Amino acid sequence: GIRDAQESRGLGDVYKRQEIVVSHALESLAVQPGEHVLEIGPGKGLAIPELLQVGPGRLYLAELSPLFCEQLKSREDLQDVLELKVECGDSVQMSWLGDGVVDKVLGVDAVSYTHLR
Repeated sequence: GIRDAQESRGLGDVYKRQEIVVSHALESLAVQPGEHVLEIGPGKGLAIPELLQVGPGRLYLAELSPLFCEQLKSREDLQDVLELKVECGDSVQMSWLGDGVVDKVLGVDAVSYTHLR
């Protein structure tokens, strides 16, 4: 059945599909150099390399999972990003999000984790 087909595909297929979706989302978002970007639910950070290539003005990462949040904070490719803010917790509760500090918002598959809690 459907469950057997999903299990036989394995996690590799899931991550590959996520990479494709993130790439398409970033293409549609068309981030320009210097724009301030918020990513809600970056997870393992699939969008980060492409975002860093563009050169965002500020990069805000709002991650609900404590594990992913700690992994994001320790990523080597983020250590030299001067305008970086990694927030752990529910993005709805982050008061700074309503301050008009971002130009673009990316949220790919951000709701799946909330259903697992």
